[in-house]
Amino acid sequence: MKKIALILMMSILLSACSQNVAETTGQMTTDDQKHSVPLEDILSGGPPKDGIPSIDEPEFTSVADAEVFLEDDGIGLAVSFDGVDRFYPFQILVWHEIVNDTIGSQDALITYCPLCGSGIVFDPTVNGETSEFGTSGKLWESNLVMYDRQTDSYWSQILGEAIVGEMTGASLELLPHQNLRWKDWKAAHPNGEVLSRETGFDRNYTSTPYDSYELTENLYFPVSLQNNLYHSKAPVYGIEVDGKFKAYLIENLQGGNFTDTLADVSLNIDFDADTQEIHIQREDTGENIYPVYSFWFSWAAAHHETETYSN
Repeated sequence: MKKIALILMMSILLSACSQNVAETTGQMTTDDQKHSVPLEDILSGGPPKDGIPSIDEPEFTSVADAEVFLEDDGIGLAVSFDGVDRFYPFQILVWHEIVNDTIGSQDALITYCPLCGSGIVFDPTVNGETSEFGTSGKLWESNLVMYDRQTDSYWSQILGEAIVGEMTGASLELLPHQNLRWKDWKAAHPNGEVLSRETGFDRNYTSTPYDSYELTENLYFPVSLQNNLYHSKAPVYGIEVDGKFKAYLIENLQGGNFTDTLADVSLNIDFDADTQEIHIQREDTGENIYPVYSFWFSWAAAHHETETYSN
């Protein structure tokens, strides 16, 4: 009996030690669930699940009222549906990373990863139903890992794809959006709506917890591949065509219309050098392609075989 009790005690201690190791490293080590990336590559970002709170009931203000707290060169996500034009400032998103919203008749998942500079908008449909998303507290390739509140699956923002859980391998549809400066967006949409700082959370929206992070080459978290072709934080537009990937370094782009090719598909590209607004369309089908704006290191780490554009 004593021997059995000792074995039970050792089992409990070993289990506790294993749990403590996982908590200390922040790595996901459980392999009894479906996943498409190595679980050890999914790291803790520091805050726990929902520790960075999503905005689930967003309020909006007018352009005139937003002038009080937004600077002309401040960047944000611009989204328009059904005659409704909205601007989501990064100075607010940096504290929340996710906004669950409905724009006109379109449900929209507004996402921003400060570590990667990536602002991306998705259709939040999971299993045929609209789902809310939150922050998991995890990172993959130094990028935001979201979770859906329907299946609790984990989703990579930069991939727009579920990487752990029931929905592994499923993708979110990209919605049309632009990363624009406040001065450019307000000039085009004087009657638009701006995400309000009245979020229900006590945050200092005049500051950022990331200081001068985007100005240096340094990363806060490791990535599987650091491609040194460009400055790690250089902004790029990344696209996918028929399973092939390509990055467009923004500083290399000239204004106007030009053509390019990816996966043997001709692309018509229209880039405004002043506003950095970009539109890409397949020549064969006329389908619009919605680019992902991010730091170079993030796009390259998530897409090891990415091509790059040279003019």
